[in-house]
Amino acid sequence: MEWIIPEFPNYKINEEGTVFSKRKGYREYKNGPWITKENWKPIKPVLDKGIGYYVVTLINYDDEGNRIKKNQFIHRLLGRAFLPNPENKAHINHIDGNKTNNHLSNLEWATEQENTQHAVATGLMTFEHSEKPVLQMTENYEVLAEFRSAREATDVTGIAFQNISKVVRGIRPRAGGFRWKYK
Repeated sequence: MEWIIPEFPNYKINEEGTVFSKRKGYREYKNGPWITKENWKPIKPVLDKGIGYYVVTLINYDDEGNRIKKNQFIHRLLGRAFLPNPENKAHINHIDGNKTNNHLSNLEWATEQENTQHAVATGLMTFEHSEKPVLQMTENYEVLAEFRSAREATDVTGIAFQNISKVVRGIRPRAGGFRWKYK
């Protein structure tokens, strides 16, 4: 089964994730009249090393003849073409966490929240950067308390996270009347 990509009608994708480009037709003589045939050629996708997804570049022209060139992710094309989306979710999730595994059985529609929760649950996304221990100190730099993170310090003290964060980054001297620093 194949699906013509609506915004780029000279391209189609099949269930295996192969994208084809429509080339100019050719004529063939078969012991009688000439027959015009379509010629579809597969496009090799490129792995975007920055984000880890396979992508193809598709080209079309607007009504004025201006060239429209757009990168399309293979997994998103597959989802639009072959996966029902009755809840109108906006993201495609790779169930096994492997961004290069674009098999249809490995793809599902998800909300942004569901996609993020899946990434955290499978260990693909962590929040270690926000889990730096933070020290709460007096004006004379005597340690009053140690917190697992600035978020925990906010939960315990009620001092705004943004203000604690600005102090530990050296943007302001105090938050809530206290000095703060990363341990």
